[in-house]
Amino acid sequence: MSNIARNHHYIPQCYLRGFLDPSLKKEQLHVIDKIDVRHFVTTPRNVGSQRDFNRVNIPGQPIDAAEKLFAEIDGEIARILRDVEENATLPEGVDMVTLFYFVALLSVHNPQLRNNIADFETRVIKQILRCLTANQERYESQMQRVRPADEQAPKYESVKHFVEEESFDIQYGHGHHLKYELESVDNVVSLLSQRKWSLFVAEEGASDFVCSDRPVALISIGDPPENPDHPYNFGGPGLAHSDTELTVPLNSRMALSATFEIPSCLRTVDERIIANVNLRTMLSATRQVYSSNLDFKFLDGETIRSGRDLVIQ
Repeated sequence: MSNIARNHHYIPQCYLRGFLDPSLKKEQLHVIDKIDVRHFVTTPRNVGSQRDFNRVNIPGQPIDAAEKLFAEIDGEIARILRDVEENATLPEGVDMVTLFYFVALLSVHNPQLRNNIADFETRVIKQILRCLTANQERYESQMQRVRPADEQAPKYESVKHFVEEESFDIQYGHGHHLKYELESVDNVVSLLSQRKWSLFVAEEGASDFVCSDRPVALISIGDPPENPDHPYNFGGPGLAHSDTELTVPLNSRMALSATFEIPSCLRTVDERIIANVNLRTMLSATRQVYSSNLDFKFLDGETIRSGRDLVIQ
């Protein structure tokens, strides 16, 4: 059992290494916690992960079988990310498709989406239970259909009380979520492949791009959001929607941008564009923002601010 991996990453370590602080001797990055409002420095191993996040319960297979598979995929991802960084150009052919899969996994394989899906499924199940117990006739009719004739169903009154009280919790195993995520990846890749992809490279002297625990950000770039006080409408657009831009930081000096309308290009970007992308990455984050230093920039309205403004001195 000692060889079983339990610390499972949903943000690959090979990806996080692109945001290391070069001034530190060890492989460390800066972390800003949005919930606790604090800053600390740690290694990629200690962030972007959860215990048993990729756990599977398949007869004859170790519980970390999926985690080991992801580790093999990460090896290819690391090579592609390294090539992009060294050549300052997007990959072609199979490598570009692999990059699409990487972005797709970052999009669907994270705790926040799991929580959202679990909340939705729980609401659906509770609604079904309320419909089932709406009246005794319906309840007994359904019980006759699903239970053996010689097995007595629970009394209607007790079940109705149980449902109305909602004094129960529904738990979903990691494998339940993992199945959904892996099944959805191909659809996400198909949508990603229809977009036009550009590589943003930070100009010399400009600040760095940041990463987060949900680094894929999708925003509307057409009509303004309904709430004028909120700069981006993250709840509205989907991957198939036109007039949307998807951004993904690749490392501290490069980021991806993908739209349906703007032709693909290699673009050297200035401080304001970097600050704009960083804002999207930060708003998309569930809890943590990762950076190579605290001097990164982000937009606050029309003002460019420093990451140091987020740290309590």
